[in-house]
Amino acid sequence: MCEVDREEREKERERIYLLHRCGSVPCGPICLRHPCNQQSRVALAASCACDVFQVISYETTDLMTDPLQLANAATLVSHKYYPPTIHLPQYVDNESSAISIIIQFGFLWVAVLGIALIIIFRVRPTASQSDKLAFVWMCLTGFIHLFFEAYFVINHKTLAGSQELFGQLWKEYSLSDSRYLTSDPFLICMEAVTAFAWGPLAFCIAYCIAVQHPARHALQLLISVGQVYGDVLYYATSLLEISYCRPEGYYFWFYYFFFNFIWMLVGCYYATQSITEITKAFAKLQDFGKSQKNFKTENVLKKGD
Repeated sequence: MCEVDREEREKERERIYLLHRCGSVPCGPICLRHPCNQQSRVALAASCACDVFQVISYETTDLMTDPLQLANAATLVSHKYYPPTIHLPQYVDNESSAISIIIQFGFLWVAVLGIALIIIFRVRPTASQSDKLAFVWMCLTGFIHLFFEAYFVINHKTLAGSQELFGQLWKEYSLSDSRYLTSDPFLICMEAVTAFAWGPLAFCIAYCIAVQHPARHALQLLISVGQVYGDVLYYATSLLEISYCRPEGYYFWFYYFFFNFIWMLVGCYYATQSITEITKAFAKLQDFGKSQKNFKTENVLKKGD
């Protein structure tokens, strides 16, 4: 344990201690707030095979050093999220397995995609394959933003203890980014914009595609740039801070990187598509203006003759 002078320790009312889930006494306690304990945390995390921690949070002026005393005096909350020091007092393990909740979410995706395909084939059967695909994507995007991500914004305070389908899905995804369980201010703001701005806008764009509304590409460019910008901020704020992801590569590369990279990739594609179409439209308008001007000039010359 780090030697912190008595006066400083007396001032610390709230202290967070760490014990391994296996109950190994040599693992604790250490004061996690003290800056020189960064190496100690790393050493403790590497010293036990269980790789899961119990986080003890309590308020006291009594400087207990016996791990057994700490365990008796505090409420133990066991979880598998990173960093292991985060305090999740409402956390409850998911009732369903990861495979089960992902399959259930997959069925919802299939239902949304199926309904979207039926609508576009009935409303605009002669649409190009590109437009049909864009319509389906916007419907799926709107569903995810307006329902799944809005669920997080509305229920972020109680998410750690939720057993609803979306709640369990968020807890599973949080293995790659635990900030979703700690009411991180940036994520709440970002997801609020995504849910309540981009969600309805995606459905609006789907409507524009179905009826061939001229505002389609202006709105599509707006949502695409917004999604890409949001992903860039999301990656940056996470990678530049401490790790919120479990060390297994599966959670980082599949949950954290791949799922979010899809939105960047598709967003860039549709942003480029809209820029191209808007540029073509202005080019045609300019050509039409020039032709009209030339036509008027020719008429004036003819009248002069």
